[in-house]
Amino acid sequence: MNQVDRLIELDRKYRYRDKGVPPLFRVLCVDKPGDYPVVTCDAKGGIHTNKISGQEHENCLGLYDLIEVSPYEDIPIDAKVLVRSGGLGNWHRRYFAGVSDSGKPMAWVEGTTSWSTVLGSIPWYELKLPEE
Repeated sequence: MNQVDRLIELDRKYRYRDKGVPPLFRVLCVDKPGDYPVVTCDAKGGIHTNKISGQEHENCLGLYDLIEVSPYEDIPIDAKVLVRSGGLGNWHRRYFAGVSDSGKPMAWVEGTTSWSTVLGSIPWYELKLPEE
């Protein structure tokens, strides 16, 4: 498998599928020889191996499957955010509405919240938390 075929990458953030197992500490490597080239370490020092797709061994429950963490995962719904539709566009004050199926950050339309929206939410190109 060459570099282009890789799915799990060192510079991205992951978690294990089952939040009941010790949390992922870090991905140690993605190029170990064999069918399970991804090596991870959990918070208790346990070492795990995965396929390059992130899948744990085929006959396991998948507790240690690797799931990429969204940079927006810890933002609560209705949190104050700044959004823009392009890299050089103006920032707009909005309220966080979650993440779309394609991974785009969502905000409620026209500055409404989940409680007051009539029009729902839309995806944005970029989102950041305001500096208060």
